[in-house]
Amino acid sequence: MNEKLILAALTLMSTGAHAADIVLDDEQVENLGIRTAAPLEADAVPAIEATATVVIPPANDLFVSAPLPGLLLRQELSVGESVRAGQVLAEIKSSAFLAQQREFLDAQTDNLLAQRALERDRQMFAEGIISERRLQETESRATITAAGLREHRQMLQIAGLTAAEIHALEKEQVLSNVLHLRAPFDGVVLDRLASTGQQVDETLPVYRVADLSTLWLDISVPREFFDTVKPGMRVQVAESSLEWPAVVTTVGSAVDPVTQSVHVRAEIDEANHGLRPGQFVAVELVEQINESDWGQVWSVPVSSVARIGENFYVFVRTTDGFAARGVELAGVSDGRHFLRADFSAGEQVAVTGIAALKAIWLGQADSDS
Repeated sequence: MNEKLILAALTLMSTGAHAADIVLDDEQVENLGIRTAAPLEADAVPAIEATATVVIPPANDLFVSAPLPGLLLRQELSVGESVRAGQVLAEIKSSAFLAQQREFLDAQTDNLLAQRALERDRQMFAEGIISERRLQETESRATITAAGLREHRQMLQIAGLTAAEIHALEKEQVLSNVLHLRAPFDGVVLDRLASTGQQVDETLPVYRVADLSTLWLDISVPREFFDTVKPGMRVQVAESSLEWPAVVTTVGSAVDPVTQSVHVRAEIDEANHGLRPGQFVAVELVEQINESDWGQVWSVPVSSVARIGENFYVFVRTTDGFAARGVELAGVSDGRHFLRADFSAGEQVAVTGIAALKAIWLGQADSDS
């Protein structure tokens, strides 16, 4: 279909207007095999049944490794225990950590000497004793040493030292060869991946920690529901004690070539849902309807709905033939589409001969353009 037809279709959807009549007499309607039926008022939109896996959002699932190589001295927590952000998970004896602290103190001394030299040279330059070039060289050295001190401070932070611990090291200058491995956030220990007495480094995870305050459902939606599933739909989970613990956030744009399903993601946004990561569950997706937004929901046979681009239409019987009317799909069940649409009492829609009506309508639109 060309761009003009698509534009015309989009205009109808956005304005809610009816297309120009498709003029057909009764004999033509009969010859085209067109039959009509009245849309049925629906009490609710049917649920979409699917299967899902409970997963942890990637940003909330971390493997915690030693920032520096060393010997794992002690592990504080077991699988299943809760942790707080910054809580000590393990202790590691590390000569590399000892060297890093010494380098920090050396950088602190260098910076202190450079800053004192800068103060002295500024005074001497003000008194005309040294040249401006000499002052610039001193300023450059002071800038470099200050940057070096900041770098070593950040390396200690990466190693897991708190601001208070770094301040104590600066003040007391007492080195330690014991490195504390800390929890990155509030969460739960899912796994212990190393043993006490083992050599560890940056490539070997010691713990797996996850924040379970937010979970996702990875849902496989069957092909017949591609056009009805959408963000914002509520999700019921059979294994959850809550009625609607999740809401659809993302609908995939690709189809799995093996299962012919589309990947849909829902976020579990309720507490005390009773679900666990890795759990395989049965779900139902339902469009929550606000009647002030939706109005009445109707159902028609699946064969009644024509798709043009990304939009959907039914053909409503008129005194002169038919008119195409834009609708919004809300669900499908037992061979019927559930629609958001504007129907009046007594109106009939075509349930057969849809291909012929669509061809005539598009042909008229093409001629008018």
